[in-house]
Amino acid sequence: MTYSYSISGEAHQIAACFDACTVTEIKIYDKVPDDIVITGNWTKGTESTMTSSDSDVWTYAGAENIYVFNFSLEGYRSPTVEVTANYSSIPADGSYMQAELYSDNAKIGGSFIPVTETGPRTFTFDVSKDLTEFNVCFDGCTVTKVKIYDNRSPIPAQVSGKTADELAGMMGKAWNLGNALDSTSDGTVGETLWNNKFPVSKEMFDAVKAAGFDTVRIPVSYMDKIVENADGTYTIDSAYMARVKQVVDAAISANLFVIVNIHNDGGNGVEDMWLDITKTGSDFTAVQNKFAGVWSSIANTFADYDQKLIFEGFNELNNGNYNSTPSTSEIANVNSLNAKFVETVRNVGGKNIDRVLIVSGYNANINNTIEGFVKPNDTSANRLMLSVHYYDPYDFALDENETGSWGTDDDKTIMEDNMISISDFALLSSIDMPIFIGEYGAANKNNTSARADYYYWLNYYANDQDATIVTACWDNGDIGQNGFALFDRTTNTVTPTGSTLINAIMGNPS
Repeated sequence: MTYSYSISGEAHQIAACFDACTVTEIKIYDKVPDDIVITGNWTKGTESTMTSSDSDVWTYAGAENIYVFNFSLEGYRSPTVEVTANYSSIPADGSYMQAELYSDNAKIGGSFIPVTETGPRTFTFDVSKDLTEFNVCFDGCTVTKVKIYDNRSPIPAQVSGKTADELAGMMGKAWNLGNALDSTSDGTVGETLWNNKFPVSKEMFDAVKAAGFDTVRIPVSYMDKIVENADGTYTIDSAYMARVKQVVDAAISANLFVIVNIHNDGGNGVEDMWLDITKTGSDFTAVQNKFAGVWSSIANTFADYDQKLIFEGFNELNNGNYNSTPSTSEIANVNSLNAKFVETVRNVGGKNIDRVLIVSGYNANINNTIEGFVKPNDTSANRLMLSVHYYDPYDFALDENETGSWGTDDDKTIMEDNMISISDFALLSSIDMPIFIGEYGAANKNNTSARADYYYWLNYYANDQDATIVTACWDNGDIGQNGFALFDRTTNTVTPTGSTLINAIMGNPS
C-alpha cells in the first residue's frame, strides 16, 4: 500500500512510524495541485448551472456573475484563474465589454476590453494564494469554463555573488513590458489606462521566455500611489506595491531576470510628474527626498530577492525638451539622483547589498552620457550597470510621419559608431561598467523587413563590442500602425510581425 501526506513547506525533518509492515520507500516531492474546472454555459442576465470538477468547491451562476467559493489555494506556487468566454457578436458602437474578477467587492483583475472578433477567447488572471472566493463578471459573451490551476514553473536557481559584468553575461536578450505598470492619466497610474486593456499574467512571461528572451524590464510609474507620511517620509500604497510584487514574482517564476524602475514619474510631458531635474536649491532637495523614500519602499519590499531582480533608478530624465542642450545643473541633478538611488538601496540592507543596480546619464542619451555622466560611489564593488537608450535615427525609429526605410551602409556605420562610442566610454577606468541598452526599437510603418534589419544589426554591433552590452527591445503592446508589439497581450502569443523581429533579435537576419 502507498500512503501520501501533505506536510508544511517549512518542515525540515520527518519520522515515519509504521508497524506490521516493511517500509520500502519514502518519497518527498512537490505535488502540483489538481485543476479545478467549472463548466457550463452562463450569460449575464440569466441564472444557469455551472458544474465543478471538485464537489467541495461551490459555485453559483446568478444573473449578474458567477460566484466561486469554498476553496483553498494552500500549496499553490503560482495560482491562476482562467476564464473561457465565447463572443457571438462584435459591438457595433465599438463599446468595451466587461471581463473582470472580483473578490470581497474589490476588483482583483481584468478590465473593460475591446471585442474585435467573434469566437472563444481565454483570459488568465494571476491571483493571491490567500484567495478563497471570487466573482466572474463578464458581459457580451457566454462563459463556458472557469479553471483554477497552479501555473507553476520549476523554482529558478538562486543567483548571488555575481558582479554586474558576470550578471550581464547571464541576462541574454531582454524585452520591455511597456505601457502596462508605467501607464498614467491625469496624475494617476493604472495598469490598463493605455492601449493594453488586460493586466499582465504569468502566461505572458512564459511566452516571452519561450520566444528566447531571458530578461524582462518592467517599467513602473508610482505618482498618486506615493504616500507622504505625517513625519515627512514617503512610502508606496501597499495594495499597489503588492501588485508590482505579484508581476515581478510572475516574471521570476517564468525563469526571467527582472528589472524594475521608476518610469513616468519623471516623464517628459506627463501630467503631475514630480521627478524634475530642472528644479534647484531646496525644491530639488525635496525631489531627492521623495525619490529616496520611494526607492526605500521598493527596496524594503524586495529585500529578500536575489540577483534575479535588478533595480534601475529612473528612465529618461530630461528638461522637457529632447532637442535642447542640458544645463550644467541639470546634468549634475541626474548624477546626484544616481548617487541617492545607490545609497538608498544599499542602506536598506538585506540582499540589496548584493543587488546589481542600473544608473544612467541625462535622457539615457549616448552623447549626453559620454559628456556628463559621473559614476556614483557604491559600497558594493562591481555591482553597477550603465543604461542608455537607442532610437536613432529618430525619423525612422519614432517619427510616425517620416521614413520607414533603414539599412544603407551609412545607416549601419552610424549605428556601429554609436555602439563603439558607448563601449569605449564604459571601458574607461573611471567607469568600468557593463552597458544596458534599456530601450531600442522602431515603430511599425508596414516595414517589417526594414525593422528586422534594424533589430538585427543593433544586436550584432552591440555583441561585437569589448564592453558587455545587454539589449532590451521596446514593446508597448500595440500591434497596430506605429506600434511596437512583438506579442499580442490578449492572447499571450507572438504576433506574425513579432516572430520576424524576434528572429532578427536572436541573430538570424531576414
